[in-house]
Parts: sequence; C-alpha cells; structure tokens
Amino acid sequence: MKYVQLIALLTTGVLSAQSPIRIDFESGVPGSLKSSGGELSISPEHFKSGAHSIKWTWSGSPGTLTFRDPASFAKLGPKSGFALWVHNAEPMPTRMVVDLMKQDKVIASGWFWINFRGWRILGSGFGQLGLPSGQAIDSIRFHAPETKSPGNLFLDDLNTNLEFTATQSPEAPWVGVPEGIKHPDSVILSPEDPARNRPWLPKRTQPTDAEKADVTRLSQVFLQTRSAPGKGVSPDQLRSLRETVSSYRIKRDGQTITGRPIDGGTALKPEGFIPYGDYLKTCQAVRNAYHQSKDGPEADELRSMFLDLTAHLLDQGWAQGIRLGAWDNYPIAATNCFYGMRKELADAGLARGVAQALIDNYGSHSSGDFAKEHPSSSMDGLGFWHRELIACALMFPTEAEQVQHLRIAQRFLNLAIVEPNTIAPDGCTYHHGGFHYAYASYNLPRLVQVLRETAKTTFKADPQAHERLKTYVRSLAHTFSAGQQAYNLGMRAGTPMSSGGVATVARELALMGTPDGKDPLDKEMASIALWLMRDEKSGQPHPDFAKEPFKSWLASDIQPLAPSGFLALNGAPIAVHRRDGWTASIAGMSTFWRGLEIYGWTQQNNYGRFARHGSLVITSTGNPPNLKDSGWDYEGWNWCHFPGTTALKFEASRDLFDGYAMYGNSSPLTGGTSLGQDGLWGMQFQGTGTRFQKSYFCFGNRITSITSGIVADKKNQQAPVITTLYQNSIATDSGLVMLDGEPLQAFPMERSVSFEKTRWLIDNKGTGYLIPAGNDPLRLSNKPQEWLYLIDKYLVDPKQNPISPPVTYQNIRGQIKDLTTIEKFYKSTRGNFALGWFDHGPQPKSAACTYTAVIRTTAEQMKELAAKPALEILRSDEKAHIVHDLGSDTFGYAIYQPEEQLSDNSPLRSCSEPCFVMVRRDGHKLLCSLAFTKLKNGDPYPDVRISLLLKGDWQAAPGAAVTTTRKNKSTTLVVTPKDNTPMQWTLGPP
Repeated sequence: MKYVQLIALLTTGVLSAQSPIRIDFESGVPGSLKSSGGELSISPEHFKSGAHSIKWTWSGSPGTLTFRDPASFAKLGPKSGFALWVHNAEPMPTRMVVDLMKQDKVIASGWFWINFRGWRILGSGFGQLGLPSGQAIDSIRFHAPETKSPGNLFLDDLNTNLEFTATQSPEAPWVGVPEGIKHPDSVILSPEDPARNRPWLPKRTQPTDAEKADVTRLSQVFLQTRSAPGKGVSPDQLRSLRETVSSYRIKRDGQTITGRPIDGGTALKPEGFIPYGDYLKTCQAVRNAYHQSKDGPEADELRSMFLDLTAHLLDQGWAQGIRLGAWDNYPIAATNCFYGMRKELADAGLARGVAQALIDNYGSHSSGDFAKEHPSSSMDGLGFWHRELIACALMFPTEAEQVQHLRIAQRFLNLAIVEPNTIAPDGCTYHHGGFHYAYASYNLPRLVQVLRETAKTTFKADPQAHERLKTYVRSLAHTFSAGQQAYNLGMRAGTPMSSGGVATVARELALMGTPDGKDPLDKEMASIALWLMRDEKSGQPHPDFAKEPFKSWLASDIQPLAPSGFLALNGAPIAVHRRDGWTASIAGMSTFWRGLEIYGWTQQNNYGRFARHGSLVITSTGNPPNLKDSGWDYEGWNWCHFPGTTALKFEASRDLFDGYAMYGNSSPLTGGTSLGQDGLWGMQFQGTGTRFQKSYFCFGNRITSITSGIVADKKNQQAPVITTLYQNSIATDSGLVMLDGEPLQAFPMERSVSFEKTRWLIDNKGTGYLIPAGNDPLRLSNKPQEWLYLIDKYLVDPKQNPISPPVTYQNIRGQIKDLTTIEKFYKSTRGNFALGWFDHGPQPKSAACTYTAVIRTTAEQMKELAAKPALEILRSDEKAHIVHDLGSDTFGYAIYQPEEQLSDNSPLRSCSEPCFVMVRRDGHKLLCSLAFTKLKNGDPYPDVRISLLLKGDWQAAPGAAVTTTRKNKSTTLVVTPKDNTPMQWTLGPP
C-alpha cells in the first residue's frame, strides 16, 4: 500500500485544507480495506495507476467492501468527498450502494449505476450523499452490486477527503435531481436509450424511407470514408507510428485490453498518463496513414492499430459523463479520425461505444448538453461542439439509433439557438457572459454551414431557429461600415471587427431558402450578403461577384440591400443610427452581461477600460465611409478619449493598462427604442471611475447627447472626469477645426472654450457640434499625440521582451507592480489628432454635459441651427432626460426613475417603470414605442406591467399589445413587454 499526497490542482476544484489521501494499491491490499462475503487481491489484469489494482470478488449479495481509516476523515471540509477508479469487465444493469459510516452506524447513503464497461470514476461530495454539515465519519462501505450471481470489480486510485463534486452521468444520474437519489427508477440514464427518464427527448422508432434516404445523404456529407486504397505510406512514417503506439504499451488478452492510462481532464489523473489530446492526434495520424495505405498487410496493420487505439480509449473511460480531455489539450479537429473509420469501427463492434462517447465529448460543450430538457449554448458551443451533433449521431451503428440521435440533435439546436441568452431576440450573440461578436464571427458560419446541409432533409432547423439566425444577420449587418464594425461595439472594444462572419452566415441562410420552405432562395439574406461583400471592398464590385452563387443572384436582379435607420440592440447594449452611408455607433454596458473584456493574450485592447462608457463613434468620411478616414488610428490614439464617453483622464498610458479584466455596469437600465427611422438610447452608469446618466436622441443627421449626475466614484480620485466630444486623426490633406465660424488653423494648437453663451464648432471630419450655454469648459487641441503600448508589436528589440513566463499579458498586473520598470523596452507610437473634451474636474458635484452632433454639416447650417434649434430639451436631471424634436413633432423619454410628473409640455405625463419611450404626434394619432431593459431576457420573460399616463383621450389600435383606460381627459396605458426589444403601437381618438 502506498499513501501519496495529491499535488496537482484538481479540475473539479482546489485541494481542501486537509490534504486528500490517495491509495494506488501497488504494495498490496491495505489493512484499511476489509471485505465481507468476498475476496480482495492485487491484480495486474487491469490497472489505472501503476501496474496493479485491487480485484474485489464476491460470491453474491450481500457482499461488502469497507474502507476504514479515521485519520483520513479527521477534518472534513464543506466540499469534501471521495472518488476512485472502478473497472467493470461485464456491464451489470444494477446499483452499487455506498454508505458513509461512523462507528459502524450508517450516517448517509447513495448509489452508483454500474451498467458500464471499462474504467469510470465513481465518487461524490459527502454532502451530495446527505451527510449533514459538521458530521464526522470514519469509514466508507461499498455493497456488492444488487445481483445474486458472483462477480468482480477492479478498484484503483482511491482518494478520500478531497474536494470533489459529482456531476450528472449515467453512473450518478441522481445528481441535480431533487430526491433523485431516493428514487433510482425515475432517474436512471441509459446511453443505449437516451430517452429513458427523459420524456422530452424523441423516442426510438422505425425509420421511414425518407429518413433512411436523409441518413444516407448526410453520412456522405459528414462522415469521411476511405473510398479507395491510397498510394502507400513511407517506411519512416510507418516506423514512427509503430514506435509511438508501442510506447502506449497496449496489450490484448482475449476481450481484455490494457495499456498506459489516458487522461488530462479528470479529477483523478494517474501517474504517467498520456495526455488525451496527444493520444487523439496519434489516432488521427494512424487513420490518415490508413487512408493513404495500399490494400494488403500495410492497410491491415494500420486498421488493427487504429482499432486497438480505439478499444483502449474506450476501456480507459472515454464515454458519456466523463471528460478525459483538458481544455488546453483538446484537438477538436481530431473527430474526423473516427468519422472516417465508421465502417471499420462497426465491423469491430466498437461503433456504438465510440458514438456514445463522441456525442457527449464532441457534440457537447459540457457533458450531457445534447440531452438537456432546456438547452442553451454559447458561440463556441455552437461553432465547435454543437455543430458536431449531426456527425456524432450518424456514427451509431443502426439506422434507428441514427434517426433518434438526429432528432435529438435537431431538437437541441432548435431550442438552443432561440434561447435568449444564446442568441437574443434582437440578434445579439453571447459568449464569456456578454455580447461577443468576435466569437460569433467565426462560430456561427461553422454552425450554419452544417444547418444548410440539414435544410435539405427532414432534420432541418425549425422556422423559429431559422428566423433567429436571420435576425442576427439583419442586426449585425446594421453595424458595419466598409466591412468593419466600429471599435466601440465589440466586447473587446478598442479595435474594429470584420463583417466577414456575418456575410458568410447571410450567404448560407440565403442558400437554405426561406424559413417557411416556400422559396429555395432567401432573397433578403442574399441582398444583405451582397451588400456586406460590396461594402467590404470600399464600394467596388467584390471579386467573388463573378462566381456562383453571387453571379446568379445579380443576374436575377437581386441587389445589395444597404441598412438605414436606428437599431437598438438592447441585449448588447448598443445602438446604431444610419443614414446615406454614414453610421453613428453607440455603446454602453449593463449589469446583466459583461460589457467589456480585456483579454491580455490578444494584445488588442489592453487600454480599453472606458470604451463603452456611453461612446459615440461617427463613421461619415471616405468613399465609402470608413473608420480610418473618419478619424480612427491606433498609432497615438489616446484611450482615455473614446468619443462620447464620460470617463477619467489619466496622465500616463500605464495607468490605464490592464492585462486581464472584465468590466460592467451595476445598473441594469441601459438600452433604447426607435420610431420610424429615428431613435433614442440611454444608460444609467455606475461603474469604473464615474457615475452618470447618459442619453442620445437621434433624429435625422442630428444626435443630441445629454449627460447628467456626473460624479467620480471614488472620493480620493485625482484624475479629472471628462466627457470627450471627438478624437480624430489629422491627415495632411484634411481641414482642421472651426469654432463659431473661425477656422483654428494653427498646428499645434490648444485652446479652452467657456460657455457663457451657446457656441458651435465643426471638427476636422465635418461633424458639427451645437453646445448650449452652461456646459463645463471645453478643451480643444490639434497636435501630435503619443501613446505607449506595452505589447509585443512595439518592442524596441523583439529579443528583449520583459513579458515572458511566469509573467504573461494576463497576469502582468499581479506580477509587475510598477510598470515604469518595463517601459524602456517599448517604443512609443505617435500621431496627429484633433481632440475636444469637456473638463468636469476630479471631483464634480453632479456635473452635466449637453450637445448636439450634426453629421455632414456646413458652417451655414450650424449658424442656422444655433439661431433656431431643431430640438427642445424639456428635462435633463437624474430622473429623466426628455426632448422634443420640433420637425418630426416627436418626444423622446429616457426615464431613469419612476416618475409621476415627467413633463407638463409633452404627451406623456407619468411612467411607473424606468424605460425608454418615444411618442410622435401624427395628425390625429400618436405613434408610440417603448423598451424596458431593467430585466434580463428570459424564457418566459418575467411578467412586467408598465403604466403610462398620457394627456388626452386615446384608444389603442386593434391588436396592439397595450390596454387603455380613459378618465378626466387622460388615458392610462398598460404595456406588457415580452422581452427587452422595442415594441410599438398606435393610438387614435376613441
């Protein structure tokens, strides 16, 4: 017997204060193990750790095996548990009961279902078995499986008093099911029949002729097969494979197979294991060689080698409910080595076990995804794992099994895609806890390419899932200019993102046809795909337009469809306002989703902390309008000055540097609504550096910004709180800034402007700003700027990098306390910029800031607007921002607190909930819209009723999702949102 302290960090948690005890049975049967009604012996037949295990043989029930060692249970933590490897040579459809004991008294009990073949980890947290907190035990007793016939099990690597929590698996199906441990018949899971105790899953039926035909077709698409012998394998290649496989020490003795352990991802990693990912790469290499081999001995040897590798992998516990792989040693592409050997695996009787393991390990982001009653996913989940469900289902050996699992895969994808925190009703896509287009950009194309193949079969996505993917395309397409998404919109805000990931999805959805199946080509998606491709190439014809399918689309008069109008994506939360090719991109943060991710290893946005503090990026210059021509430049960019944001102004770039960080907003009230082509967006911000309320009211080419309640979030804050008006790079051939009609031609130039009166200016990109009296001082400059990036790209000497293990870009803040010590290794970047920002001071007392941005304007137009404003601000305090757009006779309300007296000079008098509302007077009608963003999207959405009091007698149009009650020349509306997307209705006279 050998007792060893575990030194590795367990994948299921961290080591408890009382170090766990591990027994690997290499030195004999320990005295702490006693058998009743059976025998214990050391055996080399099967082993997981070392070269031996304990063979427990019983002659029939009631045999027991007891591990008694009071010292190992002396101090149990709240997360303490036990686990061991168990090998079963012959599956037994029955339970093995386990008791937790103290002085021969049973304190708590549980069980494991042992209808498996090969190795499995059996274990549980003590609390999961019902052990009361603080209760001591001194032994664990295992009962022989509930069968009258003799039998045996092999036990290895017993670990006690370690942090271990069982997850639901076929061996522990009761996990997560209330009272499930007490009712075995109601929770038992069966890999052979996934619908057992899962009434929501499709049952196995006799396949129809159509289903059989679809299975054949999909198999040809997704399962790569060896169609003909290859040209042969070189002697060196074959010798290398033999040496690698020989090092695994795989041996067969009849039905028994042994070899070195395979692991990397479990809580009980044996000594000397082969990393799971490395093992799969060997499987892949053998499969590739087999496909290259000629018929005869060479092919026979490689086939046998692959089957031995697979059989050993299955014996090692590669199955549903157990993950042998670690996330950093998990080659996703290796799945094709099994797909391409399906026939050989079926002939060897291994196909079912492989299929069961594949669908759980490759078709599931987390174990059991494919069978969940209420599935959800993420962008990586859909793009890497869940897209594989189709191929994994086809690996089963019989048509009935294939069809059942294809139906399960179809069900999963249909539900996961429309789950509001996978892809939201407004098209937002989630990963890492937030709206993350970066992940969607490459993952959704992978998924949709699979769905296009199933669209031709009875296993196609349903119309709801299909339509949700179209919503993603419509929404995301609205955010691009010249093939790029503005640098403030992404979760890793700070640099632009390409539109290619949306264009690909649009193309695939176009080829899938319409969701109702009536048209084989979805012309709307085709039009969006064409526009994205054309826009990506600076408005010029895309070279792929001469290829199919684009050539045929254009020939049939399908034209690129450019977006226009105001779009609020409250699941992000962002908004985009567009007209005539220009784009205004607004971005904030909400408490429900991570707003900003600084991911050190990408070295892209290490300084992006303030990027979504209510930023407004205007892309209006260039042909077509693009970010570069509109003022964005990475060289010399000051990351304290994202346009539109209210943030802190640090003196040195190092003060803003982050290696790894997630930022958010503790307030849930962020979002917007639209009416016609116009809209509004607002954010109540309580986050890093500052607190404020900020609203944008977008009408035509005018965007009015109101920020109120500006304060620093720390009393000792020394850096000034600022609101940035603009930051634009200066090109040699561009103009500079104009203030009240006076060109500020000097370069370099710095100037401070006060606001005893209303003033206006036009920046160097043609955007005007009308700034009313009462604003804090505005600092203007046209001058060179420097920014020091502490990233690899700007090393003075690439051979001298101060950031190398153990220091990384993710942990740098914890490893290097004073960043000035490494600044000498980097060269500073430099650029010429026009910059304008309001100075609120380091400790503002509820400061405010108001201005109207006018896109593509002239001095004459700004003079006219200053003399005759097109918009009236009715309220701008901490409770509400209310405006009246005079030309369209539209009122916009950003309501930050419930208010009984909003405004005497507008149609809406009171509102019972914080929300965003627009009301437009249109003759004898009122056109209304509302978005409520204080709750996270859910399915079902929480029941919320919002009461609005309107001046006058009004009646809702038939079918409107509002009710009206009239009294005393006023109308009370009750609105019930179904999610956080904008809803609209019309009111008319009764």
